Amino acid sequence: MKNLIYKKSSLLIIKLLLLISLFTSQSFGGQKAFNVASGNWNTAGNWLPSGIPTTPDTVTIPSGRSCTINATASCASLIIENGASLSVRRSLTVQSITTINGTISFATTQGTKIFNGLVNIEPGGIWNNSANEGITFQGGLTNYGLFTSGKGTYIFNNNQAINGNPVTFNSNVSIPSGRTLTNNTNITVIGNLTGGNSTSRFTNGANAVLNVGGTVMSTGQITATSNGNTINYNRTGNQIVKATTYYNLILSGSATKTTTGVRVNGELSLQGTARISATPTYGADAILEYKGSTVQTTGFEFPAAMNNPVIIDNSNGVTLNSSRTLNDSLILVNGNLTTTAANLLTIGANGSISGGSSACFINGPLARIKNTSAQQTLLFPLGKNSSYRPIELILTHTNTVSSTYTAELFNTAPASRTIPSSISGVSTIRYWNVTKSGVAVVSSAFVVIFYNADDGVTDPENLRVAKDNGASWQDLGGIANGSPAGSILSGSFTTFSDFVLANASGGSNPLPVELNSFKAKLINQEVILTWITQTEVENYGFEVERRTVEKYWETIGFVEGLGNSNSPKEYSFREKLSPGLYFYRLKQIDTDGNYTYSSELEVTAVSVPNKFILEQNYPNPFNPVTAIKFSVAENTAALIKVYDAIGNELETLFNETAWSGREYEVIFNGIKYSSGIYFYSISAGKFNSVKKMMLIK
Repeated sequence: MKNLIYKKSSLLIIKLLLLISLFTSQSFGGQKAFNVASGNWNTAGNWLPSGIPTTPDTVTIPSGRSCTINATASCASLIIENGASLSVRRSLTVQSITTINGTISFATTQGTKIFNGLVNIEPGGIWNNSANEGITFQGGLTNYGLFTSGKGTYIFNNNQAINGNPVTFNSNVSIPSGRTLTNNTNITVIGNLTGGNSTSRFTNGANAVLNVGGTVMSTGQITATSNGNTINYNRTGNQIVKATTYYNLILSGSATKTTTGVRVNGELSLQGTARISATPTYGADAILEYKGSTVQTTGFEFPAAMNNPVIIDNSNGVTLNSSRTLNDSLILVNGNLTTTAANLLTIGANGSISGGSSACFINGPLARIKNTSAQQTLLFPLGKNSSYRPIELILTHTNTVSSTYTAELFNTAPASRTIPSSISGVSTIRYWNVTKSGVAVVSSAFVVIFYNADDGVTDPENLRVAKDNGASWQDLGGIANGSPAGSILSGSFTTFSDFVLANASGGSNPLPVELNSFKAKLINQEVILTWITQTEVENYGFEVERRTVEKYWETIGFVEGLGNSNSPKEYSFREKLSPGLYFYRLKQIDTDGNYTYSSELEVTAVSVPNKFILEQNYPNPFNPVTAIKFSVAENTAALIKVYDAIGNELETLFNETAWSGREYEVIFNGIKYSSGIYFYSISAGKFNSVKKMMLIK
């Protein structure tokens, strides 16, 4: 009996295994390997085992094989091995995972391409869509190879993610209704990122980056608050920024970014020439950064009272467009921040400044607020041209009333004043102006002045600080360290005015020749350098130095100095140039061998044809500044004028003699004009020409 039961059970198990095997082969299909060097997918004899793959089959394109889909094709999974290739010319549906170690290419726009499982591009794998057709992903994309998208729309028709190496979509990405696409890498969408309706969602994962040139989910939602993630709106032209909360937000490209309803919790970075339409809401830990590639001007992103840190990191500089108060940190990394008395930056009582160097300083006045009685040191990282000369105020008040101190550096001689017997002279190369507003009573104040080689400090023990008392200089004494670079701490004072370096009587600080100007002019491929000294002390002369981008400085000439002078003196030097970019500087040498360098001048000599040319303005359209270039065939009086659309004359941009063989450039600033069509004309001898330009605000 037991034996019979065992046999029956064994038979039942065998039948069950046969049923499972049959079910498996019918439901999941078999393995199909492409079995010829090259050929069509839809030829049965090209496969091992023989037969055209169908939806249940797992398909492998082995290394060294090249397969082409010329008719509708489908499979369960697709494996393209290293060294293999699949060319898709008709419809293809993959039900499960696609693994690409070789190359998959899309050469026509016929049919549909649907990948229901994960598309996994391995290192060395290549996705090449040259057909500019759309692709539908149902299972996400992981890219560790080379991904070329084409310009068709990619549809992510499920809740899925993009992982791996950076991916660029050269057209649009679409997320249907009710679906979520999560970015865990760095993706670029040249076109639009769109949703089917309000239930579509794009999520930027932690530390992920989205670069987008079009609209972002205008009919859907985005989640961009994950730690460290960044969304970059980089269109060249106007662009709407999705009204939502961001961690890091980059506004690059150009024109205006509409920022109504935007909140930033991390960093708002302005790059390119982009400007924004409205002040965003800043989170408690937010930072504003200027990181453009051309000169930037502040706008709505920098409110009148800014309570978050501001970073200056633009080598071409940032210009303040109106007065601002910064109640947090100013971080100077690269490039100068240009201010004026009308457009003044004030650092609040709780604000601070870090950084400052010859490559990054405040070019103009800077104000700082003190509201404590305790001693406090206020740094003013000031500079002018290429000279970084900060000053520090060490202040003690008798009360806690708020007062504002404003300092500015001037690279010119200070006002002429009577010199006391304790000093033999003051510097004529630069001075610092410090003013105070507010009713706080100063019990003591000191300045620390920083100097460098061109300040002419050779005898720091006899260096002094002098203060302008109206009719005479007051000797504040001083404790200096360093030569030719260093700093000096003054004695105490309680009122504020101009401060300057001075030489103690009997000291040997030359406080050198003051250059009033240094200019370059290019005429007929000849550069003419001119400079003026305000005063001279033991001036032996000037070595003229030149360099190109590729070479070091070399001396090309010498101009003898006048020794000692208390009145302005003019000098010049000229040489012929071949086309190219050149830099010039002066090495001023004293009779005792000490020397200082001037600032650098840049000269571009171009090969200009001897003919009349009026070029199209650039950029065009523009907002608000554009450049107009022209040249003439002969030396002649030239007149450039700007007119509005009905012929009213607005401005004269050029009215002087133009020289043949030289390219001229004039600038038109349309800041005070409204958007519209404008015309500009040239009259030069018998040559007349008119061109049209467009101002868009």
